[in-house]
Amino acid sequence: RIEMARDLKLTEKQKEKAIQQNRSNEKANQEAAAYISQRMGISPENVSGTDKFKYRLWKESNERCPYTGKLIPLSSLFDDGVVDIEHIIPYSRCYDDSYMNKTICDAKFNREVKLNRAPGGIFDTESEEHYQLMQRISCLPRGKQRKFTMTAEQLNTTDWVGRQLSDTRYICREARGY
Repeated sequence: RIEMARDLKLTEKQKEKAIQQNRSNEKANQEAAAYISQRMGISPENVSGTDKFKYRLWKESNERCPYTGKLIPLSSLFDDGVVDIEHIIPYSRCYDDSYMNKTICDAKFNREVKLNRAPGGIFDTESEEHYQLMQRISCLPRGKQRKFTMTAEQLNTTDWVGRQLSDTRYICREARGY
């Protein structure tokens, strides 16, 4: 096992927690592959990583688009014209490509309404749409909930340390090849 820069500062307890999270992710991916293969009639080995990822985001958001509330049927989940994997905070604004910055989204809403905006800037905070959004995201992990509430002003004042960490992770992956 190669220790990444982000791992060096971790205590033994934190490292154990990270290992447990990795095992949990592996188990979730296996469950996703089994579910998809059973429903779609394909071998679990033929389920792509993207499909497993979409499935996990779909289950996490209660099979709905968090923004619109529209139910996403399994038959539409793997159609890129209907459903997108969407960055909650636009990638171009924070360079965060992690699981905690992604959700499943109605493709039309993502491409025509959300665009390159923070979720907090889509709906007026006093509107019914904003209230409904806050209700729908209550099932998501706290980190994702915080991202959904960020406004454009908060985005502009946030120091995105993750940008540098992503660069370091990339360098570590490349170094592993040597």
